[in-house]
Amino acid sequence: MINFKLVNVSTGYFNGKSPALVLARNVNDQIQVATRIMLIGANGVGKSTFFKSICGLLRLVSGEIYFDSKRLDELSEREIARTISMVTTTWPSNNMLTVHEILNLGRYPYSQMLGMMRDEDHLVVKKFSKIFNLCHLMDKSFNHLSDGQRQLVMISRGFIQTTPILILDEPFIHLDIGKKVWLKTLLKRLVQEEQKIIIFSHHDFPIDHDIADRAWFLSHDGSFQVCSGDDHSLIQQNILKLFPEIITLQE
Repeated sequence: MINFKLVNVSTGYFNGKSPALVLARNVNDQIQVATRIMLIGANGVGKSTFFKSICGLLRLVSGEIYFDSKRLDELSEREIARTISMVTTTWPSNNMLTVHEILNLGRYPYSQMLGMMRDEDHLVVKKFSKIFNLCHLMDKSFNHLSDGQRQLVMISRGFIQTTPILILDEPFIHLDIGKKVWLKTLLKRLVQEEQKIIIFSHHDFPIDHDIADRAWFLSHDGSFQVCSGDDHSLIQQNILKLFPEIITLQE
């Protein structure tokens, strides 16, 4: 079990000697396992940048991130890859690997010299390929899949990495309505069974009250608000604040 803690974290971009462009500022939260967190914000507000920063792919503007007692900047690349994984909205281009080969890459942080996989690695791949209903696609080229199928392959690979923290950047994109409902239910089950922290961004409205245990709201001015998934009234207030177009449509 892991304790994930953000202390006065600000994220954004550095541009030479100029001051950093801050997109999210002074984020504070402490999360235990078996928690789903939904990040909500308008397009271009900096959600993907925030995700990349807490994964160690981008340097923090300020603040500290702790995984138990260790700071993010104290971990090696391999330690980070065994602690936190991220599924982005982009896929490998011109990739002729099979689905099976793509899934195997999720075990790379645990592989031996020359990338050799152990028996337990193959069992993990087999487990999640079944959970995500991918067995019939294992020998197909990744490039020959539909967008929805590719999305599920990449999410499955994120679980195959078996990190205590999993970040999913817009996981419901490309999925039809049936698969969206199925994936929401599956994530709720797996966050408990696998004892994970799952953090995901979400754009679909109306928001299902049962989709997350906690909500993060990121505004264009960089302000960041944390609220419980049970506080439906506060969630609704923040959604209307971030998306005033909704009020206009309702009128």
